[in-house]
Amino acid sequence: MLDAYFLDLAEKKAPWDGKILWEALEKELSIVAECNNLGKVKFTIGVYQYINSENWSLEAELDYDLGMLPALGKAFENVWKNI
Repeated sequence: MLDAYFLDLAEKKAPWDGKILWEALEKELSIVAECNNLGKVKFTIGVYQYINSENWSLEAELDYDLGMLPALGKAFENVWKNI
């Protein structure tokens, strides 16, 4: 689930190599996290529609500091508890 993805990221104490991906079951939503060696985390969020002939997509990037991930993980945990 999405909350587990963010809680896993919240445990990161140091920059990591590569991309950490989360995708919805039908791939209509994806989140990719990357962290550079300075501790800057870039999230690329994609929303995709592939039904019928009206295919479209939207991607956005959000930047965070590595030290902000625990608070972000806690926020997602609280949101999922209240759904």
